Amino acid sequence: MKKIYLTAFLLNCCLCASFAQGTVDLTAGGNIVSKNGAYMVLNNMHLTNDGTIAQAAGDGTAMFTGNTTTNLQGAGSTTIDKVVLVKGPGELSLLQNANVVTSFTFTSGLFNLNASHIVLSTGGLLLSE
Repeated sequence: MKKIYLTAFLLNCCLCASFAQGTVDLTAGGNIVSKNGAYMVLNNMHLTNDGTIAQAAGDGTAMFTGNTTTNLQGAGSTTIDKVVLVKGPGELSLLQNANVVTSFTFTSGLFNLNASHIVLSTGGLLLSE
């Protein structure tokens, strides 16, 4: 079984991916782990999570940016500390349930739940919605 660990131990560390309608594909058994406020920026990219994304408070931020419609999808477990939506005229379409620990910030663009659920932890905030 192959496991991929992405660990960031520096403040302001950034995993940036910017390809035209590309996909970050986390396969079954894979893990994304971040620490100390790391940023994962998905610019016009889909995120398919069939593995595990597990962040606690203070671990990091997932930014969904760009001007096209992208998806958060898959069968894996998704727990993100902070989500920031900066989609301009595009949208983030949720095709799996996800958990948000600290906050979900709406800067621009649309967020389509598609009958899926975002579960906010106790004390979690929706900002600028």
